[in-house]
Amino acid sequence: MLKQIALSNWVVILIFLFTISIVLFLFYIDEGYYSFSWMQDPGAWIVFFIYCNLFFWPLISLAFLINYFFKK
Repeated sequence: MLKQIALSNWVVILIFLFTISIVLFLFYIDEGYYSFSWMQDPGAWIVFFIYCNLFFWPLISLAFLINYFFKK
């Protein structure tokens, strides 16, 4: 029987904040050329949310796997 796996809220919030900060830094460097001018472009926000999803879901999956294998 599978045991129930759950992440605590603070872990999910921490991963979310980490994701937002990393993607904001990447967009600050790449899209805005060391400025936040990219925020005025609606198309950049679409790409921003895609990047956030590409960072967030693998980190959540990794946290679940770590929680599954090390919680006994």
